[in-house]
Amino acid sequence: MKRLHRFLLLIPGLLGLAAGALAATPSELADRAWLQEQNIPRWVRDVFAAKKLDGKYEFSFHLNPFYLRGDFNGDRIPDVAVLVKEKKSGKSGILIVHGTSKQSFILGAGQGFGNSGDDFSGINIWEVYLKGPVERGVGMGPPPLLKGEALWVERAEAASALIYWDGKAYKWYQQGD
Repeated sequence: MKRLHRFLLLIPGLLGLAAGALAATPSELADRAWLQEQNIPRWVRDVFAAKKLDGKYEFSFHLNPFYLRGDFNGDRIPDVAVLVKEKKSGKSGILIVHGTSKQSFILGAGQGFGNSGDDFSGINIWEVYLKGPVERGVGMGPPPLLKGEALWVERAEAASALIYWDGKAYKWYQQGD
């Protein structure tokens, strides 16, 4: 019984510490964002700055992982997809940077793309979809033949789609509703 009382006496102190850890100062939040950004590959951050995308967009960390690596254009060189947010509107999207050409593409984040429109904030699952056969989607015609890997994006319990490279641009293929 004494052990239980000791534990119960510790709970308020532990909860106070936990609550204090959640109440970060603006400086601590800025440090945290900087540390998260350092996890994005340097070459992607360099392209982001060189193309002056950092004036309109910022990296977003609302999903984990906040970037994915895959061969999206089929050239056998790794490309990176990273979550971004348009600063002015707060709308979420995806930045894809091709590894060889450093060509960049913004999908969503204030620019219309696929069935998610210009804001991908409802997407709560994403992953790399390996190159291979694609199952027929919902009312979108025959499935695409993938040139490389694709991005699988999903609103849990609602809808899913593939974002894939067709050789010229990124396309949306609705998988489920």
